[in-house]
Amino acid sequence: MDDLVKIEPSEIVKPGKAIGLLSELRDQQTTLDEKGGKVARHAMLLAYQIALVARYNEDLWHEICGSDRWEGFRRRPKMADQPDALKFVVRLSVGFHGIPADQTSSTRTRAMRPAYERHETVQELKRLLDTQGGAERLIAWETKCKPKVPEADTKNLAVLLKMNGKLPRRILQDTESRYMLNITIGSRRGQIIEARLDMAKPLFIVPVKPEKPL
Repeated sequence: MDDLVKIEPSEIVKPGKAIGLLSELRDQQTTLDEKGGKVARHAMLLAYQIALVARYNEDLWHEICGSDRWEGFRRRPKMADQPDALKFVVRLSVGFHGIPADQTSSTRTRAMRPAYERHETVQELKRLLDTQGGAERLIAWETKCKPKVPEADTKNLAVLLKMNGKLPRRILQDTESRYMLNITIGSRRGQIIEARLDMAKPLFIVPVKPEKPL
């Protein structure tokens, strides 16, 4: 079996096609060696191709959400979950039979997520899997290569916000007692940017003019 069977997006979006392919993978699912093996990689690469299309195609995503294959599963997807299509497509391809299925779904999703978030092609994902030697080693490699975010200087932190076209505001804080500020930004392309600021003292807000530098 060739571990990469390329399927055109025009085929994937045909009614019933994606669900049929995922159902075949699910019905064939057995305990697989996640460190290697063409069968496991074939399943991963096929699910990845479907997820790449499903994250932007509303008709396909609606079909996936409404599939009767989710019956009895505690966390079936909703339309709002479309940006995270990878997780649910992989889950459909693996099935729901106990802890082994949970572990397989988690491992495959974690291995493919960095490539998915970078919008890599399925050919690039195959290259990464081949180079690293399977899903678990790919997870370790991606974790090692992930850029480290430098720690912020919390002694004099300033954040400029602009909300709904209104004047920007400067948020300042000093160090003493600690507070956390979580910011999540979503784009129309489904990318999610998250920032966590380790704060000190309650924030106070000072309106400033747009042209005034921080």
